[in-house]
Amino acid sequence: MLVVRLFLMASAEPWQDFDWREKEVLGTKRRLEWFREFAANIEEIKGSKLDLSNIKKVELTRTIDLWMISQLNQHIKNATEALEVFQTRQALQDSLFLLKKDIDHYLYRVKHLIDSQDPAIIYVLSTVLENWIRLLAPFTPHTSEELWSKYGGEGDSELVSLEIEKSEELVQNIIKDITQIKKMVKGDISKVHVYLAPDWKWELYKIADEVGKPDIGQIMGKAIQANINDNKKEIAMVAKKIGKEMTKTRYIGKINEEEILNDALDYITEEIGNEVIIHTDDAYDPQNKARNAMPYKPAIFME
Repeated sequence: MLVVRLFLMASAEPWQDFDWREKEVLGTKRRLEWFREFAANIEEIKGSKLDLSNIKKVELTRTIDLWMISQLNQHIKNATEALEVFQTRQALQDSLFLLKKDIDHYLYRVKHLIDSQDPAIIYVLSTVLENWIRLLAPFTPHTSEELWSKYGGEGDSELVSLEIEKSEELVQNIIKDITQIKKMVKGDISKVHVYLAPDWKWELYKIADEVGKPDIGQIMGKAIQANINDNKKEIAMVAKKIGKEMTKTRYIGKINEEEILNDALDYITEEIGNEVIIHTDDAYDPQNKARNAMPYKPAIFME
């Protein structure tokens, strides 16, 4: 599942169609396995337990050591800039594939020193791993968290909290969506109604994530078996939407959208200049907008 999701993010940008290639999926799997083994290899080179919270600083003098640190910083810069404009494929290219290529080159260049417990090599590799775990956290959260915890990190407090990140993304996206809709609506607006996705749609998204690819038939089959909704036609409609969103929206599990939006309600109201009402059901839904609500993307009605 993780490998498939990683392949999908690496094969195309969110707005592009992807081409399923079994050979490249296996290649992605091998790279991910190599990433997991890299930490253990550094510990073996070091000859003692690796502690990423206490990396011993070494003044670097060899050109190859300085080159590796320079390449690391360049990949961090490139990946960060790509993520800022939602170019997830480019970000992952720098974060995983291109960085691994440079690490392979570095290990080849210093292979004659690997068994000597050279302080500079240990420092460089430890620094690379520490930053690499952070860099891959948005793409491989569970693997990154596991490695960070195992090799001396502080867990979530040191890594990007995906839930916090997603929470703020939800707030900013709802403001953006409301602002765009307001531009298209004629006349004055007094209230903005925001409808949140029901639990069964979150369950369906989770099933789709477990399937790992936009296989609507398989998603439907598992959803019906789990009896998440009696309306099979509605399940099919939402499953198709989720299938299209899988390469665009990173699923991190259910977040408490009601709590997040209510917590930011004063800010949202100030930003859009209208009263905002959050709905968790369709008790008041004069234009039947609630049915369009999706996980991470609430529906909106203005009056």
